Amino acid sequence: MSENVKQLKALLDYHDNLYYNQDDPEITDVEYDSIKRRYLELTNQEEYDSVPGEASASLKKVQHSHPITSLGKVNSLEALRKEMERLAPFVIQMKVDGLTVVGYPGTTTEAGKFASRGNGSIGDDITHTAIKMNGINRVGKISEPVRMEAYMKKSVFMALNILRVKEGKEPFKNPRNAVAGMLRNKDASKVVGVDYFAYNIVGSRMPESKQLSALASNQFETVESIKKADGTIVFEKEDIDLAIQLIESFDRESLDYEIDGLVIKSNRESALEVFGSTGHHPKNMVAYKFPTEGVWTKLIEVINQVGRTGKITPVAIIEPTEFMGSTTDRVTLHNYGIINAMKLSKGCEVLFTKANEIIPAIIDSRNYNPLKAFKKPTHCPECGSELDEVNDQQFCRNPECHAKLLFNICHIAKRDALDIEGLSEETAKKIIEAGYVEHPFDLFDISQEQIEALDGYAKKSAAKLYNNIQNARTTSLKQFIYAAGIPNVGRSVSEDISKTFGSLDAFLFDIEDDCSKFSQIEKVGPTLVDNVKTHGHLLLKLREKVAPKSEEVKVAAVPAKQLTIVITGKFDKPRKYYEGLIKDAGHKASGSVSKKTDYVFAGEDAGSKLTKAQDLGVQILESEDQLLDILKEAEA
Repeated sequence: MSENVKQLKALLDYHDNLYYNQDDPEITDVEYDSIKRRYLELTNQEEYDSVPGEASASLKKVQHSHPITSLGKVNSLEALRKEMERLAPFVIQMKVDGLTVVGYPGTTTEAGKFASRGNGSIGDDITHTAIKMNGINRVGKISEPVRMEAYMKKSVFMALNILRVKEGKEPFKNPRNAVAGMLRNKDASKVVGVDYFAYNIVGSRMPESKQLSALASNQFETVESIKKADGTIVFEKEDIDLAIQLIESFDRESLDYEIDGLVIKSNRESALEVFGSTGHHPKNMVAYKFPTEGVWTKLIEVINQVGRTGKITPVAIIEPTEFMGSTTDRVTLHNYGIINAMKLSKGCEVLFTKANEIIPAIIDSRNYNPLKAFKKPTHCPECGSELDEVNDQQFCRNPECHAKLLFNICHIAKRDALDIEGLSEETAKKIIEAGYVEHPFDLFDISQEQIEALDGYAKKSAAKLYNNIQNARTTSLKQFIYAAGIPNVGRSVSEDISKTFGSLDAFLFDIEDDCSKFSQIEKVGPTLVDNVKTHGHLLLKLREKVAPKSEEVKVAAVPAKQLTIVITGKFDKPRKYYEGLIKDAGHKASGSVSKKTDYVFAGEDAGSKLTKAQDLGVQILESEDQLLDILKEAEA
């Protein structure tokens, strides 16, 4: 294996891990596909020979009854036509961009299970979260495993992110990221707005069209298919021209969910046995990826920018290029592994596009000149310090680097940090150039007279900014922790720390105690723990200037007997309010009714859960007062 192939595979493995295991992709799908295409061409492969991804270490494991593999792909209409000829008769289904979920027999009962794909052989047990997918409680029992795709509607995603921003939380990157984070979470209460489509009875020999009918008759929400004029979904060999015409005119923007292509599936009986499979994908179906629109332009230069944490990010300077209604002259390249994979050199031509019609991305190149290749920097472009390297990514570790200083001052001024109105990036640059600060927290030592001496400031405006800086000396604990600038400790983690510890001293004590309590917080992993241990001194340094308010930590009661209470139906107050009452009293708010259920708290339109509770003889609570009485009795 050549060195170039090894580097490409290492880069793909790194991004596979971010996408499949951490639900935190660093690059766009089109950039990933471009790198993967180069790797497959160099290794003379059509596809991977195994399924990327693995099961989570924090959830129970489920052994899949059949391999849950990925899909082979084609990118051109010419290749698609050949596949249609091979697979006919066929159906054409939406390739929904979500998280694969496998429901095993009895999916709506306690005996059933839901699992993620994992590595194709072993997945995560996500029963506790998947049972909260919209409409899944309506499905009937089925004797074989059912493969589904969990997704979030575009409209729901937008509304959810607006709400998260209002609450001071990090917005989700995309609908798939939101769904994956919810379903692979230990806390089922975080699942909201997740829908699903069922599209396959795993191991079934029935034609695809009959599988969809069987699923629909069992009340599953089935994946949408492209239909002919008469409403049928099966295309014969003589229908291939029509099928391609329908695909070319297909309007994916009209859908209220994201798709990243279409899936062409043979509609033969026992199709999997007829066509066979590889370790990566079945041969009785193929995914058609929509062609990526783009324009060729010239790559003028690559510059290196220094971020708040010292991360060096290469940025491509391209000839100003108009595309999709706007002009772009620079594109983020993420790291030098991407630059090498794309074969970029000074003066070469690059294919420029916009991922999801928003994010500028370079996905191909031509006229590569190795003599003009871009060299990976060894020293910081701002302060000249030697750089550290981790996974093709360079970092400046100099705490006094002016570029980092600028980013850190701007970070402190953010609304979710210390909320210093009037402290813009331009003003921060002036403060640094004037030599007023060597560390971002020196900001609080600047006098009103020093601000007045800055270009563009008069007595009144200087007094206003000075007062805003001084008023920031008292803040909430979550804002204080976020403002400290510990790598990867964002708004959400800062809020979790605040709720868990209540005071800075309690958190600092836990850091001294090897982060024993902090490491137990949901989604806190080894990297985050190491960052807190390494950079915890920033909290002490910031406390010299800023006083964080302590907050009350709610400690759940520990009743003699823990009750299991199911909430179902519609109420005047949000369901989370009642879940909070139950959990704060030390009891369990369950999502399904069983013989172990103590009470069902039923509102209007309670549905099947109420019926099941009545059949099992479970006591029904019909008002908030009744619920509170039960909780008080249990406390007594």
